[in-house]
Amino acid sequence: MEAPFAAVERLWPGRQTTVSELGGGITNRNYKVGVGGELFVLRMGGARTVLLGIDRSVEHAAGKRAHEVGVGPEVVAFEPAEGWLVSRFIEGRPISLEDMRRPDVLQRVAPALRAFHSAAPIPGRFDAWAVVQDYRETRGPMAWRCRPPSVRPGRSPGGSGRSAVSASGCPAITTF
Repeated sequence: MEAPFAAVERLWPGRQTTVSELGGGITNRNYKVGVGGELFVLRMGGARTVLLGIDRSVEHAAGKRAHEVGVGPEVVAFEPAEGWLVSRFIEGRPISLEDMRRPDVLQRVAPALRAFHSAAPIPGRFDAWAVVQDYRETRGPMAWRCRPPSVRPGRSPGGSGRSAVSASGCPAITTF
């Protein structure tokens, strides 16, 4: 856990800090950082996330827009070359699938989603099929260790790619 301490020293040089790892990141490592009585989240982008179509500058813009419309924490720093994003820490917990099915929870979540999606557009576009195509071109045949019969290099699966993969019996794994 040396990298987050080095990042914190660069972001808050010479300041007394506390650093603890937060769980839950899939492509990022997330750390709770205490500095001068304030709490922040340092999100450090994972290696090779560009292969997944993750554009950190778009992620930064989305974080800022979420704060502007009142549905996300303030973004206080962004280091694009490093893939670091710093936002204010907000105490909370994830919403479970069971809770998300409750009408009272949906009545709180829906306006937040509407506020974000009704706001001014953020730069960038995420196209999952283009990510798969780029990954296939980058990784070549080794990226296709197990693939559904309807999905072949140079061919779009059409319809529901998820259904095709599920029907193939292929395990849901990453092939990095």
